Amino acid sequence: MKFQDIPPIARCTECGEHMNAYQEFIGIYFSEIPVTCSKCNAVLDWWKVALKEIQKNFMLNSAFMQIGAKSTHFSFTLKPNTRTKYKLSDYGIPETARILYVNYTPYTEGGGGYFPIEMTGNIPTRKFPRNEVTLWPVPIGEGVADSTEVMAYVTWVEHSDLDESWDNLVSAFEFYASEQYESAIVPANVAVESALSIFLTHCLGSVAGKERVKTFLEDGATYSHQLHVVLPLIAKLYNFAELPCHIRGNLNKLRSLRNQMAHNGKTDKPLIQETAAEVLCSALFGFRYIQYAEESIAGKKI
Repeated sequence: MKFQDIPPIARCTECGEHMNAYQEFIGIYFSEIPVTCSKCNAVLDWWKVALKEIQKNFMLNSAFMQIGAKSTHFSFTLKPNTRTKYKLSDYGIPETARILYVNYTPYTEGGGGYFPIEMTGNIPTRKFPRNEVTLWPVPIGEGVADSTEVMAYVTWVEHSDLDESWDNLVSAFEFYASEQYESAIVPANVAVESALSIFLTHCLGSVAGKERVKTFLEDGATYSHQLHVVLPLIAKLYNFAELPCHIRGNLNKLRSLRNQMAHNGKTDKPLIQETAAEVLCSALFGFRYIQYAEESIAGKKI
């Protein structure tokens, strides 16, 4: 069956040209290697590029692209009074993929036609698994059509049972895309905090025993100290770029919002989209920074 994979994209903040949003660009951002627009040749600040995409979240989908979500485009035919089934795995999407977004666009000529409605069975709230989809054609407009061609656009990420940090980051973006901004706070914070703890446990394992390191990170150098003292120290020892101050500051804001949610069940002030986008973008960059740090120290000794 024919399908097309579409890479994550973003728009140049200077000319608006579409360009690939490679995840490597975040690592490049930390290394201060310039990324330029292929159309206007502007040197881009990738933080500003990603933040703008998350804030606008065009078609409720562009935010997912910034975390590296993949998209697949394919078509199928609806016929009147007939169920249509398709399997995502037939179009190159793994059966275990986590589906983040689906868009159906019917194409008709001369009026009439049909729109696909997903048939969910007797548990419409069930999200997983989602490999096989059943659709029912609903007439649109006036007139009668023999069939309608529908273009499907599916955005997805690989499912991971091993990396809870990554799963929490994806969950945070799902809440954000559904405009549940407060619900995005806890998983966004957990994504960075857990990834950092795992990273530091690995780094410090060469200088102290497992239990001592565990006690140090849980009782002594808690998350704030890990972020502001231990992580910069390791960056200096291994000679790689430190986490930029504005991202660290936003991670502090995220931590504060997380504490408000934990203690009160809500944030002290209603959380607006602009603030949610900023702390979510910081969680993404914080998460990728830890990966950048892991790659920077690989094979090195203090």
